[in-house]
Amino acid sequence: MSAPREASLMNADNFIWSQKAEVALLEQVREVKHLWDPQDELYKKHILRKYAFQRVADSLKMFPSLQGI
Repeated sequence: MSAPREASLMNADNFIWSQKAEVALLEQVREVKHLWDPQDELYKKHILRKYAFQRVADSLKMFPSLQGI
């Protein structure tokens, strides 16, 4: 097994990202294909991606260290 992962990371905006928050972010984005797949027909619709990213951000507000993102 690999060495234990650091419990939290600091991003450029000085938010603390716990491992749970990182996993939640990745899972949320993975579920919305038009956020990351340029082959998806909705990928080019910037307003839809903007709203989808806002929904992802809203879902992360359950993590106290990410308040204000």
